[in-house]
Amino acid sequence: ESSCARQRGNCGSSPVRADSAAEGGELVVMTIAALGPRIVRHAAPLLAVISLLPGCNRTFYREAADVEVRCLIEEKSSDPRWDLENFSIEIDPRSRYAVVHDPDFPPMPTDDPASHQFMKRVDGKKGYSGWDDYGETYDLENPWWRESVGQ
Repeated sequence: ESSCARQRGNCGSSPVRADSAAEGGELVVMTIAALGPRIVRHAAPLLAVISLLPGCNRTFYREAADVEVRCLIEEKSSDPRWDLENFSIEIDPRSRYAVVHDPDFPPMPTDDPASHQFMKRVDGKKGYSGWDDYGETYDLENPWWRESVGQ
């Protein structure tokens, strides 16, 4: 097995969103509560400990994707005819499109008003309530990129 294959993380066969995991946890507690107060008294601390354990999250998947891309680049650039010296997938912080927000919880870019209405109500049904959880950004560019021109 290659070093790249060993570096890839394993966090289950399918991703689970944090909000759906929380909903599932509530369902488990409600099911246990229906069984009786004695079980709830013993299960509640166990569920609290389990909820504190690290699991798959946005950071895990972003970093796993970075490892996979690095491995693919390493694998594909092993021929000296197209050697990629000092190549990096990291974006230079002086770049026009450098990530200036939290990469795991970025603000939502603005949408045109006609499309935005479909995010709030889809086919007459209430849309996802978490669209605005991380704020909104009106500018996709790094606000300081012009200062870096010529460096």
